[in-house]
Amino acid sequence: LVPLWLFRNRNRVATFTSLFLAGGVMLALTVMIGLYVQDVLGYSALHAGIGFIPFALALGLGNLVTARLAPHIAPRWLIIGGGVFVLGAMLFGSTLTRTIPYFPDLVLPIIVGGFGIGVISVILPLCAVADVGPREIGPVSAITLMAQNLGGPLVLVVIQAVQISRTLYLGGTTGPIGGMTAAQLDALDAGYTYSLLWIAAVAVLVGASALFIRFSAQQIAAAQHAREAVEAGEL
Repeated sequence: LVPLWLFRNRNRVATFTSLFLAGGVMLALTVMIGLYVQDVLGYSALHAGIGFIPFALALGLGNLVTARLAPHIAPRWLIIGGGVFVLGAMLFGSTLTRTIPYFPDLVLPIIVGGFGIGVISVILPLCAVADVGPREIGPVSAITLMAQNLGGPLVLVVIQAVQISRTLYLGGTTGPIGGMTAAQLDALDAGYTYSLLWIAAVAVLVGASALFIRFSAQQIAAAQHAREAVEAGEL
């Protein structure tokens, strides 16, 4: 059972709100950019997968850096910092066109956005388990996953609706890519890049909700140690 007292803590409620929105950013970003490189830039699935390797590397680097910084910097600043990286990547991505080269135009926002997501994906779950006992870490972790999993599809639906609406408004179509004219491809291109601005807006909301997370760096460090101990079976 989920302890209801967890929701009386404003810091934790702000954390769950941030997790919900961040889950939306993570899923929408990866899906929309993945579709963009295949539908608009014409990459094959294999080519797109290889092209996203820098994203995975940057995400891992963001994880590593955040794990080191978490015991020393208040979590809200780390979340806002990660959000700034994602915001910058999406704003830059919104200026792309279907004629861009992979390097440096496309790989740059992929790396920057991946690093920002890496930061957020580490620090927010630690905020969720801050100041809870070992027995509550399991239920809180379940709520964390639920918030992310709910936020992802809901935000993605909105972003995809925005992309389709923008594409049609500019004279595009939702038909097969192979049958599109140059003008329709340009409209599709503009629809995808416009949707990145909406992802950027959600990233801003993540940072705004993070301002209400008042856990200290010491509390996050304690949560980090407690979670590691629980995972190791020591508690």
